[in-house]
Amino acid sequence: MFRNLTIHHVLAPAFLLAFAVLLTARAGFFTPENAGAPKEFALENVPLGNEGLTTWMNILKNGKKMGYAQRRIVRSPEGYSTQETVFMSMNTLGVVQDIHYRSSAKLGPDLRLESFSFNLGSPLASMALKGAVRGKTLRLEIGEGPNQKHAEIPLAEPPYWGTGLMYTAAVVKMKPGESATFPVFDPVTTSQKDARATLAAIETIRVMGKEVSARRVEILFAGNSQTSWVDGEGEVLAEESPLGIRMEKVTRELALKRDTSAGDMDDIIEAAAIAPDKPLEEPETLDRLVVRFSGAGLPDRDLSGDRQTYADGILTVRKERLPDENSQAPLLSAADAVFLSPSAFVASDDPTITAQAKAIVSLEDSPLERARKITAWVHTSLEKRPVVSVPDALTTLSSKTGDCNEHAVLTAALARAAGVPARIEIGLCYLKGRFYYHAWNALWIQGSWITADTVFGQFPADVAHLRLARGNPQAQVEMLAYLGKLEISVLEQTK
Repeated sequence: MFRNLTIHHVLAPAFLLAFAVLLTARAGFFTPENAGAPKEFALENVPLGNEGLTTWMNILKNGKKMGYAQRRIVRSPEGYSTQETVFMSMNTLGVVQDIHYRSSAKLGPDLRLESFSFNLGSPLASMALKGAVRGKTLRLEIGEGPNQKHAEIPLAEPPYWGTGLMYTAAVVKMKPGESATFPVFDPVTTSQKDARATLAAIETIRVMGKEVSARRVEILFAGNSQTSWVDGEGEVLAEESPLGIRMEKVTRELALKRDTSAGDMDDIIEAAAIAPDKPLEEPETLDRLVVRFSGAGLPDRDLSGDRQTYADGILTVRKERLPDENSQAPLLSAADAVFLSPSAFVASDDPTITAQAKAIVSLEDSPLERARKITAWVHTSLEKRPVVSVPDALTTLSSKTGDCNEHAVLTAALARAAGVPARIEIGLCYLKGRFYYHAWNALWIQGSWITADTVFGQFPADVAHLRLARGNPQAQVEMLAYLGKLEISVLEQTK
């Protein structure tokens, strides 16, 4: 089964991760942890004028145009409004897809977020998100129409938002070498995280045919790095993120000029794949795999546990054995109880999801039998196609189409609805001589977490699934820190 599948069935989340970080760094209006009065972060020094400030940018990968971005910020007596539109064509494993991103936000006079809308769409899927801040709670509307869901996210403090991150840095007037840490709300993962900004240097770059002085600002967010060059008034002139993605300020005419050679563009998924020092021999038959990671420091938070052990850069994976259904099973820990509950994109309490779960399993089924039936149903029911969007269980159940991300969120939702705790695992999966970034599940069966890959129909999954992070779909953002850096050496492969 495994060897007969093609790479197209494993759409690594590499593009979405790289794009998410670009969006995140622009979509959170940062405020330093040691900030004084909010007025210090107003845009009074930025020449917005009556029409506001509009910037157009080309989006490039390794020098080839992928698309464009338009950003706009306007000041009014009530505060500020921001807008951003992004259009991209990208090559994912030979499939060229057009990606659209749009956001808008209303901000108060101190730049604090009041409300926003966020839309991300591709040919096979879309994500719509709206939010409004009420005190220290962010109220969300996820999706549109009959499948719309509502959620509330507690906030440590009222968040910031906008297309003008670097305006804030310009007003702060950091000196080269100085850094500050900022709390950020990220609409892609619907969570709040810290980012660290450092004014690395003041240097000369070429923009629209002219040499200009720019402030090079390094952003570190969730272990991921991005570089931005901004002028003295805070306007972004260029940005760079992993996988060779770069944005450059241009005229409106140049931004809107479409490049017809998108099909010749470098494949962004292949660019993120990792070739080990030696091939694996029939990985689905292995009982034990030992590899060494190098080239990037990995946090050991999720690398050890269950079927994996990790120490000093060496990861050992042992294939699980399905438990005896008559054995005494320990209770699920309080910390893991969240994996039996619904979440924003794993809507296990939605009537559509619960009805489908009841159609797959019966009340008499043991947890192991429920897991078997659900993983088999997802494997056979979903058309395996690359989808560039934020995965959502309800949307996936409706479209019955998706890559590893959609398979994982739908499996988690159906399992939880059937009373089987389920989490999402993110990492690397071996296919045709290379490791690709991939997502799968772990299901709590008789006191043990057992892996399940519904793309490949594996339960348990083979040992060539190397977990790097676990939890929910948001864990994918952490993977961006390793793209293009991680190296793998195969030490042992035992049958």
